[in-house]
Amino acid sequence: MRKILLIIYVISISGLYAQVAINDDGTNPDASAMLEVKSTDKGFLMPRMNYNTMTGIQNPAEGLLVYVQDKDAFYYFDGIEWILASADNLGNHKATENLQMQGHWITNDGDDEGIFVTDQGKVGINTTTPTAMLHLKGDDPDIDLDINSSSSALKAEVRFKEDGDKKAKMYYQKNTGDFIFEHLSKRGAIKFSIDFVPAMVIYTNRKVEIQKRFRINPTSQPTDAEDGDIYFDSNSKKLRCYSNGSWHDLW
Repeated sequence: MRKILLIIYVISISGLYAQVAINDDGTNPDASAMLEVKSTDKGFLMPRMNYNTMTGIQNPAEGLLVYVQDKDAFYYFDGIEWILASADNLGNHKATENLQMQGHWITNDGDDEGIFVTDQGKVGINTTTPTAMLHLKGDDPDIDLDINSSSSALKAEVRFKEDGDKKAKMYYQKNTGDFIFEHLSKRGAIKFSIDFVPAMVIYTNRKVEIQKRFRINPTSQPTDAEDGDIYFDSNSKKLRCYSNGSWHDLW
């Protein structure tokens, strides 16, 4: 009998206020709320279910909210599909503090791939163990880094700097088809090495030093010669130089 009277009382109070307050201090619900749950030491427990049960709800109302236990997340129905309530498309945001990835990837599809940043600030592309400040690991056996300039640019360029001061650069000159490496420092040299042993050195005064030896493969007489060209003639077995419109034997 008491239970029936309590139900009737709750119904009558709900009809009188057209609002419901659930609390232990007897206060009325806020004027802006149809339902206000108030507590200083307890929470509001949302209906809980797994993902398949949620998607099996018949004719869900727009705005229906549930907690999906196997996803550890809230979902709501937008009238067409279930949406992850905690999802963030990162659009139109301004960061107010550093973004901490906590060992996770920056990726497009959620897989373990893309950009990985270590606690030391090293950046890995498709690797979680970068050995340099930038470490690229490609799945394509032929391409790890593809540098492509816009159609209006004259060159695609990579610059090497020391404390902000440009020391060297390499680039592809689009209008001539040349690949160029420039040493911009007044000290040091350009070294081509094998197992850390220089094979050829180009100094800043343009002197070229070749270690041990170099070989000119035998060939027939070139037809597009210019002054200063040198070749080793495969017939005469002589080293020849082109000057003043003709070829001359060096020995």
